Amino acid sequence: RLIETDKEGMLKVNFDRILCLFSINQQFVNELGFAVPTAAVHVLIKASKRQLWLATVLDRISSFYNSLEDYIVPSQKPMLLETLVSFEKILLSQTSSSNPINERQATPGSNVNKVTWSNFHECERFIDKIHKTLDRLKVEIKDLRSIHVCLAKKTSRLTAIDLLTQKKQWMEQCKDIERTVKETCQNRSQELVSKWMK
Repeated sequence: RLIETDKEGMLKVNFDRILCLFSINQQFVNELGFAVPTAAVHVLIKASKRQLWLATVLDRISSFYNSLEDYIVPSQKPMLLETLVSFEKILLSQTSSSNPINERQATPGSNVNKVTWSNFHECERFIDKIHKTLDRLKVEIKDLRSIHVCLAKKTSRLTAIDLLTQKKQWMEQCKDIERTVKETCQNRSQELVSKWMK
């Protein structure tokens, strides 16, 4: 399997990158006079630069998933629900069926075909599928965070406006904030945006 989840629910790429690097530099190792066991040689031969590249890409994706909470404004998480679920569903489809997280995601009795490192084409298809959803998720997170920061600055500027002497300017700033909030919440259900609007 390409990935597994530990007891804490953290994703881990199921790939021995040391073996792959050793395979790439096998000739150099032999020249140094180190004896490589026959059984190890067979394993090393199967490893390749392509596998290492795929493992590296998947490792970056897994790292992003493991630190997802660091990128998302907590109150905006419900607004990302659809894309988050889509991303997680694809990613966790390849974890062990005995893992608690996967059990929560999988349908009882379902039998998901697991992709292995020996099938390059399936690996590439799987990673490409994740990347498409990941790119969309990153854009949504970045856009929503930018809006959140922008609104925080606009709200902060209100405190510098004297409501008694600059009422018109104060009202215009409020309308600008309301307009930004309305545009952001457009096409999203009230249930998903309520936490952020509080």
